[in-house]
Amino acid sequence: MVKQAPDCGHCDGTGKITYERPRRQQDGTVIFVDSREDCHVCGGSGKCR
Repeated sequence: MVKQAPDCGHCDGTGKITYERPRRQQDGTVIFVDSREDCHVCGGSGKCR
């Protein structure tokens, strides 16, 4: 019997996290944009390691 790894608690099993990343505009102001990236805890798998 193979035991399944539980869903990652950091990304709720989705494997993706939305981060707010700063981006500098041409006029020098900084805005924050959403960046959807692989979860750094599970590496994008959605399961605990």
